[in-house]
Amino acid sequence: MEPIAMRKLYVEQSGLILADDGLPDSQLVAEMRALHMAYVIVYDDWFAATDRRK
Repeated sequence: MEPIAMRKLYVEQSGLILADDGLPDSQLVAEMRALHMAYVIVYDDWFAATDRRK
C-alpha cells in the first residue's frame, strides 16, 4: 500500500474509532495504537523500497 492511500485509510479509520462513544478508553487507545503501528509499518516499507541512498 502506498503511504497516501494508507493516510486516507488512517484518517477514515481513526474517525470511526473516535466516533464510537461506547468504546472504553483502554480499547480506544489500543485500537488507535494498532492503527498507528500499521501506518508506521507501511511507511517504513515504502521508505525502504524507495530509499536512493542504498
